Amino acid sequence: MGRCADYVLRDRDDVISVFVTAPLPDRIRRSSERNGISETDAADKVRKKDAERAEYYRRYTGRIWGSVSNYDLSVNTGRIGVDDAARLIVEYIGML
Repeated sequence: MGRCADYVLRDRDDVISVFVTAPLPDRIRRSSERNGISETDAADKVRKKDAERAEYYRRYTGRIWGSVSNYDLSVNTGRIGVDDAARLIVEYIGML
């Protein structure tokens, strides 16, 4: 969901908080392909968006964006891919 949902909903028992990430080169490549832009432009875009997200999250929560201690599950799509990450998240939720 984003927008500090892990923080806003942290006291709810009916919420599973998941952080999905990937190594920077993977995110740059995906951004380049998705937006039809050069990898150089995609790198600038990804880095800028990461900085904005980190600052927004810090401002409203006082926490570090992406810190695994803020989430029930953290998934690296660079290791298992997007489709397998989605299956893993669904399986995790089904285990609870």
